[in-house]
Amino acid sequence: MEFQRQLGGTLEEVIDRDVRGKALSLRHRLRVECILDAYLLRELIEKEEHRAGMRYRLAWQRARDGLKVRDRFSSGKAQLNYTDSMRVIEESERILKEADEVLSSAQKALVLRVCCENARAQGSYNLETLRVGLSRMAVKWKYRKGSEQIGNKKASIPKS
Repeated sequence: MEFQRQLGGTLEEVIDRDVRGKALSLRHRLRVECILDAYLLRELIEKEEHRAGMRYRLAWQRARDGLKVRDRFSSGKAQLNYTDSMRVIEESERILKEADEVLSSAQKALVLRVCCENARAQGSYNLETLRVGLSRMAVKWKYRKGSEQIGNKKASIPKS
């Protein structure tokens, strides 16, 4: 497979097993499906930063597209009625507003560029600005404690 050599390779996941536990059906999934995945694989961002970025990305896609985007970690079997769909969109908009509360304009621009537009940060200064923004969201959403370090800098949210 070509993807075995590119984008961090693939992960092999068992979809179905027989009664003895032997794998009947396997699927291959890319290890790197977006820039955030590539940054995590190359250890340019930490797991909590990745998680915050992916939460922001999913919320942005759902708010923009009206819930047409499926969570890549779900089975996709759940069917939502109109009311539930609207709640998910409202929740997505709430997540985006929470992020806006902790991000500077430069951090928000880079978070949008990398998480939502799937573009590279381009340069070490931009990457560090992105990381601080991702870390602030991770602190806000309790993926990381406010006193943990990002590289050489504290990740705490400034008190307003």
